[in-house]
Amino acid sequence: MTINTFILSICLFALPFSANAHDPKASEKDTKTLMERTQKRHPERCQKLERLRKENPVAFRKTIRRKQRHLKHQGPQSSPDDRKKAQALRDRFNQTLKRYQNADEAHKPELRNELITAATEIFETRQTHRLGRLQKLHKDVADLESEIKDRNENQAALIQDFVEEKTKNGLQGL
Repeated sequence: MTINTFILSICLFALPFSANAHDPKASEKDTKTLMERTQKRHPERCQKLERLRKENPVAFRKTIRRKQRHLKHQGPQSSPDDRKKAQALRDRFNQTLKRYQNADEAHKPELRNELITAATEIFETRQTHRLGRLQKLHKDVADLESEIKDRNENQAALIQDFVEEKTKNGLQGL
């Protein structure tokens, strides 16, 4: 068996696996989702991105990939309701603390119990958020391990595709 036959057989074997390596439809969907999210939160940034998409598609894709990586590593975002709830808990604690500081000695034990209850709720809210972040990290590690395993299994095909793409002659993107 010659080296060319060997490489060809490896590529043919890996072809079904490499088809799943990059799904352009998933990438388009992620880009669309990111653009919709940006439009809702920052319309002026969305306009700049749309202009960049038309003027320089390569820079646009690079910017989108960078933003997607940033969002992926950012961790779970708390919802506006969760943030309002956390702020309400902190406000309640601070109000109770002021009342405690201004209270006479007879009312301080009761207010101290209220402070302990409020602090416990704040602690539990923060712990729940931390656990959510930890679960996301576990998922990210599992996804990364899976990606590494897949890329190791498809190494020859990925290298072949990379070299083929870099050495193509003629027009691209038509």
